[in-house]
Amino acid sequence: MNENFIAFHLHVVHNKSSHRCELKILPYWQRRPVATCHAEHLWSLFEAFGLKIGVSGPTHRDGGVPDLVAACDAVPVSIVCVDRSDHSLLHWLVTSDRPTIPSVTVRSRSWRRLDVDLFRSRLASSDLCLPSSWQADVDASASLYNGVITGILDEILPARLGARRP
Repeated sequence: MNENFIAFHLHVVHNKSSHRCELKILPYWQRRPVATCHAEHLWSLFEAFGLKIGVSGPTHRDGGVPDLVAACDAVPVSIVCVDRSDHSLLHWLVTSDRPTIPSVTVRSRSWRRLDVDLFRSRLASSDLCLPSSWQADVDASASLYNGVITGILDEILPARLGARRP
């Protein structure tokens, strides 16, 4: 370990702690029984930020702790030996209070199935193409336009209701 390694992890721990992140995963450092001053410095950084280490034993086949889980609260981590790796598998449960997002009901039409010629003929025979049915009031004209277009589409291309998340 060198000064750049410690500076990098200080930056990571500081950024994660300032975002109220409940769980931090900090791989690839090793704390040996006779730790170097850099490893002790990293350990003191975890303590300064109130992080607790969830790994209590060696996570490497040759000993040491090259992988660990640091969290705001004590996290029980199980260490599982894997035959095909010199690193152990770390396993822990994560609880999440993420709120469920309610689904929203939406109306949609399959515009690819629209028969343009049928729509054009239905529109040509509607009140929108009869000047005698036009209103002088802008709101009444908009209501006529919306009603006629929606009515024609509902007959030749019905809308489907579906649910989607916002």
